[in-house]
Amino acid sequence: MKDKSKKSIFGILMCTLVLWNIFITIKLYEDQPSGDQEGSITNNVQNISYATTDLTKASEKGILRTVAISTDTGSGSGAVYKTVAADNQYEVTIITNNHVVGNNKQVNVLFANGQTIEGDVVGGDLFTDLAVVKVVTNFAVDAFDIGDSEGLRNGEWVLAVGSPLGLEFSGSVSEGIVSATERIIGVDLNNDGTDDWDMLVIQTTAAINPGNSGGALINLNGELVGINSMKISQESVEGIGFAIPIQEAIPIVEQLIEHQKVVRPLIGISGRSISDYSIAQRSYYGLPLDVESGVVVTDIVRNGAADKVGVKVGDIIVEMNGEPIENFKTFRINLYKQLPGDEIKVKINRANQLEEVTITLE
Repeated sequence: MKDKSKKSIFGILMCTLVLWNIFITIKLYEDQPSGDQEGSITNNVQNISYATTDLTKASEKGILRTVAISTDTGSGSGAVYKTVAADNQYEVTIITNNHVVGNNKQVNVLFANGQTIEGDVVGGDLFTDLAVVKVVTNFAVDAFDIGDSEGLRNGEWVLAVGSPLGLEFSGSVSEGIVSATERIIGVDLNNDGTDDWDMLVIQTTAAINPGNSGGALINLNGELVGINSMKISQESVEGIGFAIPIQEAIPIVEQLIEHQKVVRPLIGISGRSISDYSIAQRSYYGLPLDVESGVVVTDIVRNGAADKVGVKVGDIIVEMNGEPIENFKTFRINLYKQLPGDEIKVKINRANQLEEVTITLE
């Protein structure tokens, strides 16, 4: 009897547990959110996913359109500017930095699909640090859509794409924000310790390391807004990188494509900043002692543009088209804003007398 009683109690307990599980399951099902609530949860998940996808989609575009460039002396990056298809081949035009290609006529270009092809250096420009490389491939390569570097705002997210520290890190992406859109950086072109040129650049917190030079700076639409160029390398400095704005780069790139060099105007003089002269030198050359800014004409090209209007050795150029000329750097920057054939008004100090001449640049 005891065994039968135990079996009966055990059976009742088992039935009770089964019924309780069924009750709990039904209750949980009834407590699920309604259709509208479920849709709301789904939408929230989609929104979170979409915010992440903005970054990943831009990165994917950037990686596919950015190349690694190597030479015998180093490596860098490049951004695909144009692609032209013909006869199952593709002529790919790539923007990079002049200091990446150096004096090389050919470079090796590593594409996102892992293929390396030799490319020809079309031309480069020392002042803007831009160069153009062309490669012929047997596979399709997409070019970047061009963004609006002039419309960038401080705080806007950007991505730097390139090959930091060498080819083994090709296709790397770093993120940051735009810190400043029109930063002026002095550049020493001949390594003499004096800045020879001012570059207009985008300042960004996106990490730009050796090998990133020439690579793409893109917005969150994956559009090309700049060409990564340099960084400040100091132990006390972090998160300051620079890129050439794409709207500044394109006119230079188009000249390199058409002429293999940048066509700049000739004025037909050699000059030197008057601030470089000591008091003794000024006395020796008969230069005014009280003039603190300007460019001293040290040589004249015979029958050149300046010679034709009577500019002489010893004249001091103090103004060009209404802009004060502080030194040789500002003289060259103002001159190179012009084109061959342009007329410029130049104010000169000759023996402490100001004169204005109109020069037609060649």
